[in-house]
Amino acid sequence: MKELDKETILDFEVEDFANYIYEKKIAIPSLKSKIHNFSLSKENQDKVLKRIKFSEQRLNKPLSTSEKILLLFFPFGIVNRLYKNDFFNIKEEFDLGYKKRVNQFFRYSVISMLAYIILVLIYVFVIE
Repeated sequence: MKELDKETILDFEVEDFANYIYEKKIAIPSLKSKIHNFSLSKENQDKVLKRIKFSEQRLNKPLSTSEKILLLFFPFGIVNRLYKNDFFNIKEEFDLGYKKRVNQFFRYSVISMLAYIILVLIYVFVIE
């Protein structure tokens, strides 16, 4: 991971800020105050603050309702393994900084798997 200092701050992309915030568990306001202390030009400071804003949005973006429903029926992206599609690429999402979406992906997939296991157990022990 890149280090955040005055020389490298302009090289940070949205993904880099998202990973920095997530891995360092740094608060957005403290990161913004750190940026203000670097005494950048107004244009560069606005550019960096915009990237931080976009990275914050990526970190907090949830799954859509249709994605949640699809994951409840097809856990862990089984659909991706059956045929080629662009539904959800877990590695790409994580690398781009969509941490909340990745966490929800696993949460809904686990809930779905548990529901399928419970349905099988009900079928085996109650119906038969």
